[in-house]
Amino acid sequence: MKKLILILLCLPVFVFSQEERKYERTMSVSQFAKELKDAADRGNGYTLENCQIIYDPIRDKKYVIDNTGNEEYQGDAVIKDLQFSDSTRVRINNCRFGTDNDAPIPMYYNTIQFFNCSFWDIYLNNVTSIIKFDSINVRSHMKYWYNEDIAGEGEVGIKVTRSNINNISAGTSEEPSSYEYIFVSSSTIDYINVGSFDRIWINNNTIKTLVIGRNYSFPGKSKYISYGTVLIEKNIFESDIGDVLRLKIKDFNNWELWNIAGVQISNVKIEEIAFRKNTIKPLNILNFDFSSLLNASQAVSVRYGSLPIWVADSVKKQHPELDSLTNSNKSWSPKQKIDYLKKIFNENKINLQYSNAKINLLSNHFGELSFLGDTLDFLTLRDNQIEKKFYMNSIKLDSLLVFNNNAMPDYNQINIDSRIFDVLGFTNNQGNAAYGLEKYQGITNNKKRNFYNLNNLIESYRLFINILNNKGSDYKSNMIIRLKNIQTNKRMFEYYDNPNIEKWFNWKGSAFLKWYSDYGTNPFKALTYCFWAMLYFALFYFFFYSDWDKIDRSFLIKRFNSVMDYFTTEKRIEDFYSTTHDKEMTTFTEFKNTLDKNKVHMPSMLASLAKPIYQLSLLRYKFLNFSYKKAEFMAGRKWVDLKKKDRYLIGTLTFFLTLTYIIYLIFIRALNSIALSVNAFSTLGFGQIPVKGFTKYVAIIEGFIGWFMLSVFIVSLLSQMMSV
Repeated sequence: MKKLILILLCLPVFVFSQEERKYERTMSVSQFAKELKDAADRGNGYTLENCQIIYDPIRDKKYVIDNTGNEEYQGDAVIKDLQFSDSTRVRINNCRFGTDNDAPIPMYYNTIQFFNCSFWDIYLNNVTSIIKFDSINVRSHMKYWYNEDIAGEGEVGIKVTRSNINNISAGTSEEPSSYEYIFVSSSTIDYINVGSFDRIWINNNTIKTLVIGRNYSFPGKSKYISYGTVLIEKNIFESDIGDVLRLKIKDFNNWELWNIAGVQISNVKIEEIAFRKNTIKPLNILNFDFSSLLNASQAVSVRYGSLPIWVADSVKKQHPELDSLTNSNKSWSPKQKIDYLKKIFNENKINLQYSNAKINLLSNHFGELSFLGDTLDFLTLRDNQIEKKFYMNSIKLDSLLVFNNNAMPDYNQINIDSRIFDVLGFTNNQGNAAYGLEKYQGITNNKKRNFYNLNNLIESYRLFINILNNKGSDYKSNMIIRLKNIQTNKRMFEYYDNPNIEKWFNWKGSAFLKWYSDYGTNPFKALTYCFWAMLYFALFYFFFYSDWDKIDRSFLIKRFNSVMDYFTTEKRIEDFYSTTHDKEMTTFTEFKNTLDKNKVHMPSMLASLAKPIYQLSLLRYKFLNFSYKKAEFMAGRKWVDLKKKDRYLIGTLTFFLTLTYIIYLIFIRALNSIALSVNAFSTLGFGQIPVKGFTKYVAIIEGFIGWFMLSVFIVSLLSQMMSV
């Protein structure tokens, strides 16, 4: 505690004792411009260290531009038309441009601008000012960095517009304050590597690779974190063969180009980062340009005079001459390697696989992250923490979204375009896009890695489903079905990896639920299949005897014998039914006589109710007799006694009557078969089964199937009714 009090007491003295930074040299803008021009004209590089460059309002007037509106002081210095030779370097180290008293407007900071200049290398280290570059060409490397020596001395950073630059590296060894920024606009740049700035704005450029945070280093530092605001807007990310990380020969006829182009952001902490209307330009390989491999990129640095190539061990054993292409072979020149590689490629049918530029966000801490209107091919978000907002709207994602182990903000601060879920997946063991539905036989190696990827993908789906559920999105059902499909596929992998009956039922049971009810999300699809199952069983029952209709061979023979008697004898139609009807009428007549005899011995009300029974029976009897007489067409004649004309008419009539009767029997049999199927399906054999023999066991099986299918239907229906 005493030490802490002592430090606090001494702190003001320590702070106020700091003197303003001293420089070994002072020069004017015009002198600085002259030294640069002289060095460029001689074809030499230029180095300036520990110098303060100040304005002379009179002498330096031709070097300033009007951006303040002040007549006495005309603004920032502009140095034009410098042309430095190849392999030269311009190095400005530990310098300050202007003084605190130079700027006549409060909060206005001095800048220096290079316009229409050409450099090979330009290094800027600890320059206290805004450095602007307009319409310049850097053929090799631009490097800008600053550290604690100039922290708090005003606004610092670089601004690049309308330029063509091969490589930009920029950053700081300290956490930035609110006065450091990098601005790159309307330029063509192969590679940008950005360290820690408060503001980063990459706008309207054509870029091959943009790296923020990864592979950036300063002496004595192991990890660098960027703060503030990052805007990446309206850029085109493209790549060519020279951007591939390496050429991989998977087997003799299958080669693969590994592409590092795109956006790589990792191990940074950013308050707000936004991607707006960026486009990934597809890599077009019609004629493979092997010569570009001579200058192929290898990670961050650009390697010259070597061929980045990796040859599989199995291929090297089959074709040992390919080992001559690796970097370890010093006896072959790069050109010899290229020529030999080109010969192999042209003499064989080579299948060349490649991927387009990617956007990878890995192990970051974001306050806000948003995508709006971007057209991308491959997007990876892994191990990120997003605290405040996450937006992804109007984005067109063609190939793959990898989304693993990300901590998300409150669902009210999340807005995601559902179209991106169509490409949610992972990269498989072969480096290709996978969506969790691949066949087991297609995974040739490292199946444990595939299980790991499937588990991560399942976690991602659950995260998005939870978000969609909280937001009340109807798209949740689609995501659930996709998730269940992946889980079914995972069960298939588990079965093939270690087969047993339990895993087989887990796999096939999930596949059945997908087919039957979309995993319980579509109960009426399940009900449809229930009806189809009953109809299929009814079709089976149609061809077997049932006690309900009693239509069998004996029934048909009896009916056919009656028809033969009708045509071969003199019987009429009424003769075939008179015996049955006479017995019925005898019963009804006896009932009437009994009623008349006893009506005085019982209440008249009962007699009045009983009398219509006889009257209706008599009416039915008379109607049937009348119908039989009207339907009579043989009139007691035999078929052999008919004339030819009568035979033709009666034969035609008989044909239609027979056809109608057959249709009637089919209808009755079908109706009974459907009723039997519905009974067996819905009641599991409750009551007497009106079938015998083998058909009885089929009805029992149908009852079990119906019990199972209806149970799943009821559960699905209740689930849908209870979901909000």
